[in-house]
Amino acid sequence: MLYHRDALRAAALAVSKDATRPALLGVHLDGAKAIGCDGHVLISVPAAGFPDAEFPNRLAADAPVVESAPVTIDAKILTDAAKATPKNGMLPVLHCVQIAGKATIRDIVATDLDHDYKVTARDLGTYPNWEQITPKDAPQFSIGMGVGVLLKILKALDAAGVETVKVDFRDAKRAVTMTGTCELGEVFAMAMPVRLPGRGNKPRRLPRRRRARDTRDRKRIGQGIGSKRPGDTNASQARQSEGRWRDS
Repeated sequence: MLYHRDALRAAALAVSKDATRPALLGVHLDGAKAIGCDGHVLISVPAAGFPDAEFPNRLAADAPVVESAPVTIDAKILTDAAKATPKNGMLPVLHCVQIAGKATIRDIVATDLDHDYKVTARDLGTYPNWEQITPKDAPQFSIGMGVGVLLKILKALDAAGVETVKVDFRDAKRAVTMTGTCELGEVFAMAMPVRLPGRGNKPRRLPRRRRARDTRDRKRIGQGIGSKRPGDTNASQARQSEGRWRDS
């Protein structure tokens, strides 16, 4: 199963540091999501969206098959694997970490095609049934908040020495207010909501240079690992050949 490095990093930020609860020290991987929880905060991030067949095979021929059964892996092992993925200029599938194996032992694999990261990890044990306590009823109303805005406010409150903050919502179009107390007195913060994404938004198109890099990397994987897909040609080379033919 493939998990995007961003999903692993995000889930790892929410894990517990309490050694008496070993399962919460790890990121829970259920085949579709990466989940991190410390008993107070939980985050669930979609896995990757890539099939395992697109990932270059870096496992031994006799290695266990890729397994999607739920498993909980130490957060540090997964964040180290995420660091081993290429930073830029590679196919998006190479930004993923592969989790393979069966039962309680799993192989963790990342590669940039030149260097491979491989490590074996053991399942940390039974993970709490977090979905059981997830609210199922419909919310009273929804409000959009920019992540950068929330981070700025929380950093400011933390800098002031506020440990607990009260958040007040009035309706979806009015400002959200936050209050907390510190040694200096009461601290007040306010943020305006943002428009939630709608159906009409178009997906962001990759820059031309990024698309060119992805094309080169896809060609490299095809040459070094398997055969190229039928009809997969390099458009820029075709245009250059056509130009030379016309000039001759």
